[in-house]
Amino acid sequence: MSDFSPTDPDVPSRDAEPEPTAPTDDEVCDARIVEDEAASNPTATAAEGRSARWPIPAEFRWRFEAGLPEEGLASDGFAASVYRPPSPRIWSAIAAGVLALPVGMLVSVIAALASVVATSGPHVLRDRAEFVRRAEVLSTTPSGLAAMVIPGQLVFLAFAFGAATLSSEHWRQRLRLVRGRMPLWTWPILAAATPAVAFLTSIALGALVSEPSDHMQRLEEMFRRYDARFLPLLFLLIAGLPGLAEELLYRGYVQSRLLRAWPARFSILLSALMFGLAHLDPLHALAVIPLGIWLGIIAWRADSLGPAILGHMINNGLALVMTRWIDRSSEPPQIPPLVGGMILLTFACLVASLMLLPRYGRASTA
Repeated sequence: MSDFSPTDPDVPSRDAEPEPTAPTDDEVCDARIVEDEAASNPTATAAEGRSARWPIPAEFRWRFEAGLPEEGLASDGFAASVYRPPSPRIWSAIAAGVLALPVGMLVSVIAALASVVATSGPHVLRDRAEFVRRAEVLSTTPSGLAAMVIPGQLVFLAFAFGAATLSSEHWRQRLRLVRGRMPLWTWPILAAATPAVAFLTSIALGALVSEPSDHMQRLEEMFRRYDARFLPLLFLLIAGLPGLAEELLYRGYVQSRLLRAWPARFSILLSALMFGLAHLDPLHALAVIPLGIWLGIIAWRADSLGPAILGHMINNGLALVMTRWIDRSSEPPQIPPLVGGMILLTFACLVASLMLLPRYGRASTA
């Protein structure tokens, strides 16, 4: 008679599933080859699923089918050592941020040349001084300003949307055109704080530089010469379009891509440096780099591009208001009460933002 029973715990049940065996060396080698091929071919779409980009053998695939995160594989020494998602590409973000500037400049110059020739005739190209004079006159007209501003901003939009559509993510998610992590009522507060950062930066630069650069002075004079009838168009060209195009490129595409591979402080700083270089004038670039850092921080903490777009528009719009209505010829400058109230409000929003960001904002690299 047998000395054991079918229910003996030491005896394996006939219906029990066999435990998965560790993969052989050949299986490990094949898995590494497949993973390298998947990493070198990033054309897999989101619809193909995660396992299409990082193929998993049957004994490990249940983790993905169960919806467990990738870090769940870390409990298996084999899986942790073999199946690591490929590092995000950052060269595409850096290339987009760098190349957009010369391409935008080239397109803007061509558009300006075409506008001058269309209004003055091709003979103006033979005299450089006359061409410069005609270009300055044209810049004071709404059509001339539109011809100089719109083409370059369209290039920024093309780089942002073009690069985003090549991503495996949906373009809205890729550019962070989402609701994000912070309540919507915090967006206007974060945005309205942006001009305060610009004011503090201008005060710091004013202690180092006695007067604005020639480029900035010409811009201020040009904005003052515009007739009040064209102010809506001026706000659209100076505040609306740049606020949208530049944020989509530098915070929406460049910064969000860098955040996947680098710490937040490096990603925000590099995107702000690119943003500063896009303004060409050295003094102007120094003035907008802190602004770019602030916009990068609120976009990162809110996990959405919305506050940064709104903040950029408010900052440019208020700068336009101050240029037209603050009398800088007197000492000290004469500030209208309404403009002074706007300035006080933006500093109050800055204080509130510094309290809101730690409370509601959460870092995200997605």
